Amino acid sequence: MPINVTSIRYFVRTDYVRYTSRMEIRNFEALARSEARRKVLSILQAGYAAIDIREVLQKTIRLEGDRLFVQHHIFGLNQFEHIYVIGIGKAALAAAEVLESMLGEKITAGVILDIRPGNLKRIRTLVGTHPVPTKENTDAAKQIMDLAAGATEKDLVLTIISGGGSALLCYPFDFECTQSQKLYEASVHIGMTIEQMNTIRKHISEVKGGHLARILHPATVIGLIFSDIPGDDWELVASGPTYKDTSTVEDARRLAQDLHIGEFDFRETPKEDIYFQRVTNIGVLCNRFALEAMAKKAKQLGYYPIIYSTQIQADAYKTGKLFTELSKPKHVILAGGEPSVIVTTDGKGGRCQSVGLGAFSHIRDGQTFAAVASDGIDNTDAAGVILDSMSVQKARELGLHHEEAISTNTAYTFFEKLGDLIFTGPTGTNVSDLLLIVEE
Repeated sequence: MPINVTSIRYFVRTDYVRYTSRMEIRNFEALARSEARRKVLSILQAGYAAIDIREVLQKTIRLEGDRLFVQHHIFGLNQFEHIYVIGIGKAALAAAEVLESMLGEKITAGVILDIRPGNLKRIRTLVGTHPVPTKENTDAAKQIMDLAAGATEKDLVLTIISGGGSALLCYPFDFECTQSQKLYEASVHIGMTIEQMNTIRKHISEVKGGHLARILHPATVIGLIFSDIPGDDWELVASGPTYKDTSTVEDARRLAQDLHIGEFDFRETPKEDIYFQRVTNIGVLCNRFALEAMAKKAKQLGYYPIIYSTQIQADAYKTGKLFTELSKPKHVILAGGEPSVIVTTDGKGGRCQSVGLGAFSHIRDGQTFAAVASDGIDNTDAAGVILDSMSVQKARELGLHHEEAISTNTAYTFFEKLGDLIFTGPTGTNVSDLLLIVEE
């Protein structure tokens, strides 16, 4: 959704309180003004519950004596002199809390970088800016790189790689961060996809695109990957700091030229196999977890659920309209992804609110639509929106026009006046956006 490129830089900061152990829609009852709305909110709540980092990691990792089980992988901890934890992104703090509670004094040291502050005993918690990196991010990245550089072949490093990490992990400032700021400001005006963004980001960094793995070599590395990428291309999460990059500097240069976003100083990512031989990257969480839980809840409520897509990236306004067309009686249509938005003015809103505006004039009696950011931050303090024919009627009564909200980029104000904004607070996870429509 249209955003103020200047003011957004400092929006996601330490004023956020630490999230609670249970992720909830805080204004559930205020929004549940009909039975259909209550059902939609219940379905969303099931999706949020399914991506709770604590619950997911406790099912993914277990410790039995000196053996660490991560999915089907087994690591003997007694063969390592030190165990370190490194984390980046919006799931870093929550995941680090789980790892520290599980491993305790087995952890030698650690550094994580999130958008929220924390207080752990053995892992240093740092806070950075998002979505545009600043000097705070590079200072934090330097601490992560220093820890990584000290790891030896006798050490194990658990890395938490999650959505938001591309902006948070930025080094060095004069090379990467200044170019990342330029890239972000270009992207919001042309509606770049996350794949395009992160392909370029890999090649203007000394820590992304496999560089972190290079710095960690020859340590044994476990990459715990929490995907916010539509379609779950795991190596693109946080621009792939522990993956061998399959793109080249020529790919990045060609992409920048095709998008007409100006000149960048590109560098090649590490291609030597030796840096990745002791790295085990493990996909831990993606939006399908949420969508499948939502489908299960919808079925329990008597609907026929359809997961339409896990990789929505089309124009936000067109996506909203599409959902009203896909809708069928007694069905729930579900999808995940990151709809694209082109910023034109300094309005206030987010992707999910934009999708809501796209659905607004097409919503029919009996339909209820909702779209939320899984991290609880739809570029504002709202997670997203819910709307139905009652919303349309109330807009008429208040003299509100959704076309004006689109042209002036004021989706947040529009839905705020209707009382249709969804609030969860920061969820401590990020698996892209979640969309659904229910028809009675």
